[in-house]
Amino acid sequence: MARRKIGKRKTKKRIFLVCGAEKTEPKYLEDLVRDLCFPGRMVEVKVRKTRRGDPVSVVKYAMKVREDKQDDVWVVIDKDNFDQFDKAFELAKRENIKIVLSSVCFELWILLHFCKNVRVYDACHDICSLLLREHIAGYAKEMDGLYQCVKSRMKDAKENARHLRRYNNDVNGSKPVYEYECYTDVDILVDDLMDYRATLIK
Repeated sequence: MARRKIGKRKTKKRIFLVCGAEKTEPKYLEDLVRDLCFPGRMVEVKVRKTRRGDPVSVVKYAMKVREDKQDDVWVVIDKDNFDQFDKAFELAKRENIKIVLSSVCFELWILLHFCKNVRVYDACHDICSLLLREHIAGYAKEMDGLYQCVKSRMKDAKENARHLRRYNNDVNGSKPVYEYECYTDVDILVDDLMDYRATLIK
């Protein structure tokens, strides 16, 4: 009697989005992932958060929560008033973890949904106040539904983020991104998730 051939079991892809904050970033990313509707049989996207916002601690936390070295891991952090970014980026590179950085904070990415910006803000509060005053009625860091509120402006946000990076390249030259005073590359993470989701449709 011929033996039945047993094929190799396909491994489900896992993506971890690890946030160094507990409010804006996790809620936004959870809603983004939900909106993309990743097929659970093929990929699992997990959003994790930690109170330890300093970059080295967040990278180390990401190393703990991932389940395998092959997992796709992104760390989403703010510059705020933290230091040791050089060590965090070095550790992340060694561990094959990608860092998504916003300076001064993630709210800059939200602001870019509404306008181009190269202005340096002293504190995240300044951006939040601007969002509340001019763009999003009732805006607060802990608000629910932020992604849904701005998703129709995603194309503008991506273009404005690319514009900001071009500006930084011209002004700051070869400086590492964590030395930039006004910066975000959240759009790179968003593009990666959307592009990967598109491949699963084909």
